[in-house]
Order: sequence, then structure tokens, then C-alpha cells
Amino acid sequence: MYSVDKSGPITDVCPACGRDDSLGKPYVGHDGKRYVTCFGLNRSEHPGRRFTFDVETGQELQSKSPASSRFNELFSLGEPVSIRDFPADFLYERCQVIRVQAKDVGDIFVGEGGYGAWANGHEAEGRVIIALPFYAGADVAGLQLRAFNLKTGDGPNDHDYIRNIGRDGVYVPTYRALNPVAVVIHEGPWGAIAANFDAHGYGNPDLFSVAAASAHTKPRTIWDTMDAIFPGVPRFALFDQDPAGIKAREALRSVAQPILITGAGEGKDYRDLDPVLRFERLVDAVKPLLSQMEERRAAVTQPDQEELDARLSGFVRTEFGLSERFQKRWGSICKFVEPWGGKWMTFDGKCWRMSDVAAEFLAQATIKALLREAKFSQGEIDDDSQE
Repeated sequence: MYSVDKSGPITDVCPACGRDDSLGKPYVGHDGKRYVTCFGLNRSEHPGRRFTFDVETGQELQSKSPASSRFNELFSLGEPVSIRDFPADFLYERCQVIRVQAKDVGDIFVGEGGYGAWANGHEAEGRVIIALPFYAGADVAGLQLRAFNLKTGDGPNDHDYIRNIGRDGVYVPTYRALNPVAVVIHEGPWGAIAANFDAHGYGNPDLFSVAAASAHTKPRTIWDTMDAIFPGVPRFALFDQDPAGIKAREALRSVAQPILITGAGEGKDYRDLDPVLRFERLVDAVKPLLSQMEERRAAVTQPDQEELDARLSGFVRTEFGLSERFQKRWGSICKFVEPWGGKWMTFDGKCWRMSDVAAEFLAQATIKALLREAKFSQGEIDDDSQE
């Protein structure tokens, strides 16, 4: 992920041309390193191009994607802004949404697609230009420029107000240090932004929202991107209930399980729902499906289920007995870590994840297993005699 480095002004010079008069703001790349771009296009040492370098080593950043370096440049030149009642710091730090100037758009995309003229036209009419990235795999493959009315937060969803540049991909907010239980794929970036804002307000790190660049984003692109960023994490698709959204959901069935939220009618995405209820409805839509997935995974993790049911049927039928059952069934894949602030860790077959929700699912599975254990019980068990 990328963010402007706020540690202070940089005193380094461009290692290519040896000058410091055209350096941009330092920023932090997705690899955690600090980078700076020299915008001296007329320098004989890097004629006709910018030179982005690692602050510590002076080595030039070799971007795998032209869109990546362009987005970095826009981001380093941009500034935070509040749109649609979302705080500027939240959009900037958590969502990679930045306000850019039309002049910078024109300089970076000079001679390409008329993006500079498009941005100038909207800026002249009092709108602001917002930039955000699209990912294909772990790299920025494209970006979106969108014109907004700053007072109303309005920006119609049509080509006159939106420019998607570069390759198709997935909008992914800042995910560093996050370890979600599930990822929800929205149809548009602002639905994902709203869902992450709600999750942040609820203090819920388990659900993380991303968005397809468009209803035509290829399932393979979404698959590869999610595998690169969140390998093994269950995915759910929340698209509009209009014809385009229904078609997109069907196309993504091999990538994500479709979900619906009560009240999200035709032409309505997550952002259009009642802010007081929408996140709870999203959780209600995801949680039962996650529970089913967890039970199926648990069945694979515990292949000798019948033998285990028989052995545990003799445990006392008290809360203490349930605690012992939980330990016997899931102790190898679920741990309570007191030094980390009392957090539950579960093993998903590939890595350990911090998740109270997953532990809750396993607790529910322990209770449901009592019905299976019952067939091994010989009459009623006297709890007192088992203690």
C-alpha cells in the first residue's frame, strides 16, 4: 500500500541527476520502503522521464506496472479530502483515496487519452478530482479518476465523470496488518469504502471490503488478486440487483459466493442503504455462510468424527464439560492467546489467523455436536456422578 511519508522533509538529492530542486514528497511503497520521485524531465541523466528512487539505497524503483508508478506520482502530489461525509484522514490513510490537481493529471498523462483536458474541464466547473488504485495481483494495474462536487459529494456514475486508466482490476483499500475472516467484493469502490468505514466504526476487523473496477472485471483477475493478498480467505460478492449486477454475480460464482442484503433493491448498492442498519445486515448475510464453511472445514480437520463423538459423550453436561469438549475437539487449531490482549487464534490449514468470529463458530459447532454425542449415551447421565 502507499502513503505519504510524514516523517519530515527529505534532504537527499536525485541519485541520477544530483539535484534536489524537482523532488516530490517522499512516500512509502507497498514494500514498506521510502521512495521519492525527481520530476526533472529535462535532465540529461534521465531525459523525458521521471526518476523514482529508494531513499535509503538510491536505487531506481523498477515498477512492474506503468500504472503503479503513475499512481505513486499522483499520490505523492495529492492531498487528503473529505468526500460523501467520509473523513479525509480515513479516505487517505485507509482507502488510498486522494485529491489530485488537474495540472498534475495533465503532466503525468501528457498526450494520453485526454485525461488532462477532462480533469481541467471539471476543475474549472468547481469539482475536485479523486484518484484511487486498481490491483491485479499485488501490483497496481490501473487507477480511477473521478470528478466530485465537493459540497454535495455528488459524482454521477457515468463516463463524463469517471475515467478508468490502465488495466482492469480490483479496488483494494489499505490492508497492511489486516487479517480478515472474510472478504466482501462490492460492485463499486464507494460501496467498499462505506463498508470498511462501518466496519471501522464497529471495531470489526473480520470483514474487509474490496470492489471490482467494473461489472465487467474478469473473474480470473479477482481470483488472482485475492489469492495474492488474502490467500485462503472466504469471498462473498455483493452486487446491485439490476441486470448488470445479476449478470456479474453469476459470472463470479467460481470466485465468490453471492450474498444479498435486505433492502438493497435494483440500482442500490451498499452505500445507498440505511447507514444505521447496513453493516449489521452485511454481517447477518455473511455469518451463516461462514459458519457453514467453518463446519465443513472442521469436518475435514477432524476425520475421526464418530470416534470422537463417542469418546466425548461421557463428558459432563455442564459449562465446564463444554469447555473440555471444545478443547478436545479444537485445541489443535484454536488457541486463546492472553499476552496478545486476550485474542483467539485459529488455524485455517495454511496459517494462524486472529479471529474471535472463527472461534465463535467452533464453539457453536461444539454445542451442535451434543446431538451426535447423544446417540452414544446410555440413558441419562448424572452430571454429579461425573465430577
